[in-house]
Amino acid sequence: MGEIGFVLNHNVMNSSNGNPGGFGTIEEVAEILTWAQLGLHTKPCGLINVDGYFDLLLSFLDHAVSKGFMKQEQRDMLLVSNSPEDILRQMEIYRAPKVEKWMEVKTRTQDQTADRYAPADFFVEPVEKVNLGV
Repeated sequence: MGEIGFVLNHNVMNSSNGNPGGFGTIEEVAEILTWAQLGLHTKPCGLINVDGYFDLLLSFLDHAVSKGFMKQEQRDMLLVSNSPEDILRQMEIYRAPKVEKWMEVKTRTQDQTADRYAPADFFVEPVEKVNLGV
């Protein structure tokens, strides 16, 4: 498969790119996409799908859309190609979608009532209940 790498310093990069890897790669890609989903950034995120390496992960994401756990606009935020050149082209023309949030994110400084001992820098507050059909 070749060298495995990932752009980790997202704050100074204009995009993020995941190459074949394990839990760490999947976690980093999911985190970058989650930040985009929450509106914390509008940068593109892409996977280089070498030899179909991420096909099962992509099938899982499509399944999540079909079951209503993810919106298609959110799924489309993940750019995919087997060609680094194509990923770069996709990233150049990428425009972040404006998707209605299921949750609102507040920082501790925005809400003085936040538990000062909570471990996270952010906390989520439900906007409305989502019927999961289970």
